[in-house]
Amino acid sequence: MGAPESANGVVTSVFGAGSVVASLIAGVLSDRLQSRRGLQIFGSLVYVASGIIFYYARHYYQILLFRLVNGAASGIACTLLYATLGDVYPANLLGFKVAIIYFCNDIAYTIGPICGQRLFNIAGVKGPASVVIALGVLKLILLTVVSGDSLVIRKIIRASEEDVEAKGPEVVSVSAEKSMSIPRLLLRPPVIISTLAIMAS
Repeated sequence: MGAPESANGVVTSVFGAGSVVASLIAGVLSDRLQSRRGLQIFGSLVYVASGIIFYYARHYYQILLFRLVNGAASGIACTLLYATLGDVYPANLLGFKVAIIYFCNDIAYTIGPICGQRLFNIAGVKGPASVVIALGVLKLILLTVVSGDSLVIRKIIRASEEDVEAKGPEVVSVSAEKSMSIPRLLLRPPVIISTLAIMAS
């Protein structure tokens, strides 16, 4: 696209700038509005928009715009993901849940560049751009169809925990053991959505 090799650093920096600004705004707004899901859906739409920009990119400045928008989408997704974890899970399980999220993120960071390079070799820019759009749409579907607002879920969980505690320590112990099932945790919507978000970025 006529840009020097040193321009790669600018592309990375623009992504970081978009992520920093969007993450701060998303975090503050989600607390003030007392809603995570609406902003998560908005973040998915931003992912799709970044993919469309990438799909039609023919010049260096368009790549910069793509990375800026994509960084904003990533900032929104990651900030609200961890806010969601804090809403839903108690302190004694939070570290384990975060570890699972990072595990899935690392898988996405490993697979994403390899898949992107191969798609680029096959179809040019339109290859990886199509994947970004598709993953953004899939994430949007998961958020609208499968996942609920974490603040609403928190109220339900707290009510359920109070009910379980009232029934005695044995029920609490059984409930805790069930909640530690790793396969079930890996298939939870927040984990899947996190992985898709990182791959799309």
